[in-house]
Amino acid sequence: TQANADQVVDWARRGRFGSVLLLHGTWGDYRHGYAVPTRYFPDGIAGLKQVVDKFHAAGVLVGAHCFATKLPKNADRMHPVPDKRLYQDLTTALAEPLEAGTTDIVVSDELTAWPRTTGTRDLLIGDELVIYESCSDGPPWTFRNCQRGAYGTTAASHPRAARVGRLFTDEARNIWVIDPRTTLLEEHAADLAATYNAAGFDWIYFDGAEDVPPPYWLNVSLAKLAVLNKLARPPVTVESAAHGTFCWHLDTRTGQRDYFWVSPSPKDEADDALLTSVPSARRQFMVPNIGWFPISNGRRGRTPLDDVEYVFGKAAATDSVVSVLTSVGELGSHPHLDALLDLIGRYERLRLERRLDEPTRQLLLRENREAMLVVDEAGNEQVVKAREMPFVAGDGRAVRCLMADPVAGVRTCSLFNVDQPVALDLSLDPRRVSFVDHRGEPVTVEQRPGARLVVPVRSRVLMKCRGIAGGEINMALRGARVTPLPMEAIWLRAGEAVDLQPGLTLVEPGLGADVFGRLLAATAPGPNGPTASASYHLSLPRAGTYRLYARIMSADTSSNSFWLTPPGGEPLVLGNVMTDYGSWVWAPPLELTLPAGPVVLKIGNRESQAGRSPLLSLLCLVPATSGEVPDDRQARIALTP
Repeated sequence: TQANADQVVDWARRGRFGSVLLLHGTWGDYRHGYAVPTRYFPDGIAGLKQVVDKFHAAGVLVGAHCFATKLPKNADRMHPVPDKRLYQDLTTALAEPLEAGTTDIVVSDELTAWPRTTGTRDLLIGDELVIYESCSDGPPWTFRNCQRGAYGTTAASHPRAARVGRLFTDEARNIWVIDPRTTLLEEHAADLAATYNAAGFDWIYFDGAEDVPPPYWLNVSLAKLAVLNKLARPPVTVESAAHGTFCWHLDTRTGQRDYFWVSPSPKDEADDALLTSVPSARRQFMVPNIGWFPISNGRRGRTPLDDVEYVFGKAAATDSVVSVLTSVGELGSHPHLDALLDLIGRYERLRLERRLDEPTRQLLLRENREAMLVVDEAGNEQVVKAREMPFVAGDGRAVRCLMADPVAGVRTCSLFNVDQPVALDLSLDPRRVSFVDHRGEPVTVEQRPGARLVVPVRSRVLMKCRGIAGGEINMALRGARVTPLPMEAIWLRAGEAVDLQPGLTLVEPGLGADVFGRLLAATAPGPNGPTASASYHLSLPRAGTYRLYARIMSADTSSNSFWLTPPGGEPLVLGNVMTDYGSWVWAPPLELTLPAGPVVLKIGNRESQAGRSPLLSLLCLVPATSGEVPDDRQARIALTP
């Protein structure tokens, strides 16, 4: 979006991503003829182009994800008078005149083949849309308990023998399919292309391309051509959810998949992609894509670093693309974000610079086998065999570890915390062990009597063992102990605000009381800059770059953010989380460069609706170098007496 573009550009640089794909609904709203949604781009098409230009300045291409064959049921074209150029796969006729208030509709043909599934029971009769609840199993053939004048149309009377058509529905998204034999396909494509061209997009992804009437081979291709023929310049990449015989010269990349078809394990999916998708792409002279690989940190769990290394290692070995499926919120809140981007960037550099020799490629291509990119003391990168150490601290639930084969007599172990940061207490000869982070910077380790080392594991830690046998390392890891570490953070309750100005207020939590006390709420919007502020005073032990996280609850996209004004800086958007409305979420962080000593952060009003104001519960300031990300459990540990 316009609000988070700078952050995403920075991530793209660090991970060496060559392109980003903006999902439909963010860059263009197909309900409104692919107009730019101002809730994501307040300056409309100018704001969208500004964001695209930012990516271009960073050397990153920008793609548009779209639906070229479908319309949502609340599209402007469908009310108050519905567009009749949608695909109707089943038709019949009224067996008797139909009055506007009648809810049972008698028709002249058998209904055994008509669908009963919710979302697929939409009828078009004249200028009226109707939703039927059920069908009779015998004559008189009747649609029962119908909702008349559905989707913003008007219930009306219809004569006997009036045509009744069933609008074909994409059940996965509950949207209708365009009839490619009509002019609607070209009009829809023109709307899409107009926004694409004005924004300066570079490539396009045709999602749901399989949702067309028969003949499939023809209509899949025609829908793509309707758009491609209207683009101002040929797209760098054309990718699609479906292909047809006539698409071979249109598509340039193929093989992408949702990572749950084969197995819950991304590693299994990557292995299957190498066996099936990559060879298929090569046979078609296309670029293989072994995504969409999900990087998550939410309800779907947290993506571990070894999954990232496994997938991107396979991509480097096959010179394949990986599409990463994520959101700004989930990626920004991932506690291993810095290490994750560093790892992706290193493998992408190896791939793009063709630095993998044949033995290394074969090593990475082994099915269900781990490998690790190791950096030696001279800074040289080498990919070597690795294996998981499954019983760190007894059960491996707190810390995951992969141990690599030795390089120049040094064996590297990659350690990272599964959940919260921990101190790992293990026994190894301190003269032969050192610890660094993903950047190669030393990690401070406490030495205790009895050759005990206490290692803070807040993100990825690389343990370098010189001349120590793998078995000895394994036993030390098995016998290790872990204890939780408090976050290196400054916590601010919303109720600590001072100097509140009209437009902001502190409210009691009320029902479902928030354990962290009073909440900050906006009572008036300030969309172009804060018109009111609340101040939070803190003292920093040292100057540097910090990440500011906010715990926010919002009702919808129109009430999910505040302004944050740092000392001497311009207002920044804080929040803007597009998911989990009605629940407390930790918004993606803002990176702030702050001085040592007293600091004042000002929260300002940005969005507000009556009874739906965004609510702020906590602020958490974390040193950017720590890699830590707050959550509710850490907040309770820090704030509960």
